[in-house]
Amino acid sequence: MKPQQKTLISSVPSALPPVIQRLDCAKERGKLLVNTRLELEDYEGRVWALGDCAAITTAAGAMVPPTAQHAVREAATAAVNIAAAIRGGRRVIFRSESYGTLGSIGHGAAVAQICGVKLSGFLAWLLWRCIYLIKMPGLDRKVRIAADWLLHLLFPRELAQTKVASLSGIRNQHFEPGDIIFHQGDRGDSVYVIEKGECQALRGEQGRQELLATLGRGEYFGEMALLSDGTRTATICACTAIDVLIIPKADFDKLRHSVPAFGDVFSKLAERREKAQ
Repeated sequence: MKPQQKTLISSVPSALPPVIQRLDCAKERGKLLVNTRLELEDYEGRVWALGDCAAITTAAGAMVPPTAQHAVREAATAAVNIAAAIRGGRRVIFRSESYGTLGSIGHGAAVAQICGVKLSGFLAWLLWRCIYLIKMPGLDRKVRIAADWLLHLLFPRELAQTKVASLSGIRNQHFEPGDIIFHQGDRGDSVYVIEKGECQALRGEQGRQELLATLGRGEYFGEMALLSDGTRTATICACTAIDVLIIPKADFDKLRHSVPAFGDVFSKLAERREKAQ
């Protein structure tokens, strides 16, 4: 009897961001060319690159693959060298060599190459899971993930789906002086209520910034774009440290239609501001 054959096809993203290609700097195979200290060629001591966008070689001359285990080590090397460029000190070379590669190709199946030894099937999958679990930060997270995996091994997959009601997106956010809360021309997606601090509404015209208003505690902004379903007509910049309550468009519309008085407040405010401008 002819043995059964199976074909596994894996499709993963591998293209670099288009912005990388537009940069006017040295590249290798489309990636940013860096030295062993992860400094961009011709910009040593000023620009560093790492991860999938960088062409990196180890001290031994081997090309570094774009995997998470290397990216974590690259980040540590770049951090030390950036600190050394700012504060002074010894710069380090990226010396990490790969011990192997792992890849899951489905439940109970994986492939691995560890120190030259090739593995596949359940053993490779179990090894991949163990290494994944070891790298998870925090004991509580490790325990939750391990318990979830164990339940999936002991019991079949649950096919029933429970419909969960969407939660409100209303939230608090803090801005420091000089922070831009949103820019003129941005799409309107939220209304802001000032709980503490002050901000300025600025409108840019012909290369100049015109001050429209200074807003303080208890005042609102951002409603005009939502009511007109258009873009922001001004830039909002924090004058002081400011705390705001952000009401997303979906929640704002629910409140406006469910509580007419709520909608009237913002409609009248928008009319007054439109006349003032």
